[in-house]
Amino acid sequence: MILGVTGGIASGKSTVSDYLKSKNLPVVDADAISHKITGKNSVGAKAIKKAFGEEFFVCGRLDRQKLGQFCFGNKERTRQLNSILHPLIIEEIDRELKLLQQKNCPIIILDVPLLFESGLDKKCNKTLCVVCEKETRVSRAMARSKISRHEVLARIENQMTDQERSSKSDFVIDNNGTIDETVKQIDKVLEELNYV
Repeated sequence: MILGVTGGIASGKSTVSDYLKSKNLPVVDADAISHKITGKNSVGAKAIKKAFGEEFFVCGRLDRQKLGQFCFGNKERTRQLNSILHPLIIEEIDRELKLLQQKNCPIIILDVPLLFESGLDKKCNKTLCVVCEKETRVSRAMARSKISRHEVLARIENQMTDQERSSKSDFVIDNNGTIDETVKQIDKVLEELNYV
């Protein structure tokens, strides 16, 4: 079974995925894959350089923050970047899922920020989204990524709303409380999936 986990920027999706990992569940992480396929001299990095130019690279490495600032908030640039990265990410996700399915893992976690937007929810048997109040997300994202309030809000505006995600998901984790409260909700989901 594949459980898709999603959530908006700084909603606490990584906290949920890390907890699931601690329960010995394998996690296929789209963000980690994105970093891998845009590493130095990678196919993704070369395609980005060709599309956006040399100025987004420092010593051959992609400056993700600079590229993010350039693209997010601009629908056309975001669409162009996604058209480069999504096929490469999906190819690697498929490869990792296939390997884990061959190992007969009872539940595989597919952690994707844009799960529904990318259509990757179709690969999942069940989906779970993590929701959190906007202001909490803004504070967390600013502290974590050292980006401005304006940039965080632009990224939130570019993403599906919590309401849209929740309506499409089988499970919703409310991450506005304590870690213990979040963990209790995840344990309840695992019980429903007969993984205790």
